Amino acid sequence: MVRHNLKNCNKVLVSTPDILELARQYSEDAEYLPNPVDTQLFYPKPMPDRNGKLKVLIASNSDWNVKGTDMAIKALSQIKDQVDVSIIHHGKDFDRTVELAKSLGLNLHVLKKVPHEKMSEYYWGSEVVIDQFRMGSLCMITLEAIACGRPVLTFVSSKYPEYRDFPLKGVDTEEKIVSEMLDAGVKLWRKEYAYLEKNHKPEVIVEKLLNIYSHVIC
Repeated sequence: MVRHNLKNCNKVLVSTPDILELARQYSEDAEYLPNPVDTQLFYPKPMPDRNGKLKVLIASNSDWNVKGTDMAIKALSQIKDQVDVSIIHHGKDFDRTVELAKSLGLNLHVLKKVPHEKMSEYYWGSEVVIDQFRMGSLCMITLEAIACGRPVLTFVSSKYPEYRDFPLKGVDTEEKIVSEMLDAGVKLWRKEYAYLEKNHKPEVIVEKLLNIYSHVIC
């Protein structure tokens, strides 16, 4: 059914460029349309008070193969005396993640899983947010955390021209995670937020979508 729809619809839109090549096997003019961010739910707030350590939130679900949560834990354990790490109780590898952190001497504050509209509270309670380090494309966690005023560490692949303006690319090793973590701050967030405003604000997406519709119906 999916293949039939892809072959016979008037226009195919994809939300991440990693599936664009696959979509174009069925529809040559398939196009990337960035995900919009709900700026009514996710908006900047001041940083929390520093208690001596950098407050880090691992926001994605614990999945070693897809999200690289194990890589994040190993990297953070190298600077465990400098970070205060929280993680959401979610994902098929959550128990393994907690055990790995324990074996490496990294203390984790476990947060309960909350509805999507409550995630902003977790973002605002952190100073740096961690997403994924294996997919290579931007996820909603990254975009919404940036919208909440927090710098985000995630792996964005340089092979996707759609991400050419994203300020942080190629963070795909423990060493790079550590390096970027120690440098993460307002300067990085401002660059990431500028990218978000240009590419993911609802007004921007609506304008692009209307232009696409106008070409389809002509």
